[in-house]
Formats: sequence, structure tokens, C-alpha cells
Amino acid sequence: MGIFKEEDRQEIAKVLKDKVRSEVHVDLFIKKGSKIIIPGKDPSECPYCETLVEMFTELEEIDSRLTHTVHDMADEEKKAAEMGVENVPAIVFNGKKEGQLIFYGIPSGYEFASLLETLGAVSGEESPLFSPEMQEYLKKITSPVNLKVFVTPSCPYCPSAALSALMAAKLNKNIKAEVYEVTEFPAVGDHYKVEGVPKTVINETEEIVGGYPEQSLKEKIEGLLS
Repeated sequence: MGIFKEEDRQEIAKVLKDKVRSEVHVDLFIKKGSKIIIPGKDPSECPYCETLVEMFTELEEIDSRLTHTVHDMADEEKKAAEMGVENVPAIVFNGKKEGQLIFYGIPSGYEFASLLETLGAVSGEESPLFSPEMQEYLKKITSPVNLKVFVTPSCPYCPSAALSALMAAKLNKNIKAEVYEVTEFPAVGDHYKVEGVPKTVINETEEIVGGYPEQSLKEKIEGLLS
């Protein structure tokens, strides 16, 4: 039995037909090994990696314009470093974008909508979500900006925060967006003191907890770069 039920596949096909404008390729970084978490063993064995590969295999069956390449982190450390990948499983979005767009974990629940929106966004020239003024501001940023967004599948407010970061990175080569499904990365969540989601960490120092208007993101970035 696959990831998606037949009725889900039909609905996904409709959404992709509407949103995806051209071929989109993603790179999936995994670590091959046991799917069972054993106390005392290396957690980087990645119990969710196989699920991620299966998900994208089925998405490619649903819409042949979506293609993917699977990389074993253990064998392709240099490739991972080039793409800015630090954990597994990871989705690196390619396509028509300027910066780095990475999703760590399985985009399930509410985050599956973020996945489809991002695939659509990088397939075309448009930059959805932001006002024209905000788009111009983001495009003009010349200093490095890192946006880490922590989400969970059950959080209805998380997709907007995740998409804000991902779409910002789409616009500017100096912006890197990293979205973490935090229940899969508890150590990362602990490091960034994630107690509620969505939580956005900007350049390791500034934080936004909860959803926010684009002006709040602009003000936070301006404060860091001024």
C-alpha cells in the first residue's frame, strides 16, 4: 500500500496541474540504514528517509513533471555541503529560484500543502505570498540571511510561516530557508528552544513565534542588517 489513497492521488493531481508551470526537480538527502530507532544507536540512521523517498516516487507517478534524485548523505557529503544540507531526511527544491530552499523531515499534515505550494512556486517566475513592495525589498538584500522555521504537521498556522521563509529564499541568492518538522528533529528543536510552533529564527539571533505579517519579517531583517 502506498503513501496516498486513490482519492488523494486524484486531488493531488488536480492541485499540481493548477500550480505547477514547468518541470521541477528536487534532491532528496537520506541516510540508508535501519528504520528502527534503537536507544544508544546513531539517530542519523534516519527512520523517516524511506518514507520521504516513497512519497516523491508516488508524486512523480502522479505528475511526471516532478522528478527527484536520491542522495545517500554518507556517500555524498560534498554534494550535501554544496547544497547547504546538514540533516536528513532533507528536500532541496530546485527550479526557478535564487536562494536555498530546504525542508527537513516529512511534509505531512498541514505541511503537505506547503510542499505543493513550494513545488508550484519554483516551477514558475511568479513569487506568490508577498506584496510587490516586500518582493522588491527582499530582492535587494545583499547580506546573508538565514531563516529557520520550526513546524509540526498538526499546526494550522505553520504553513504560512514556512512559505514566508521559502518564498523569501526564492527571491534572493543571499537568503537560505530551512524548514524543520521539529518532532523529527528534537535535538535541533531543543537547541533553538522551540516550545511552540511556528517559530522562526533569523540569523541565529532574532525570533518570531507564531504567524506574522510580512512587515514583521521586514522589520526583523532590517534590524539585523542595519
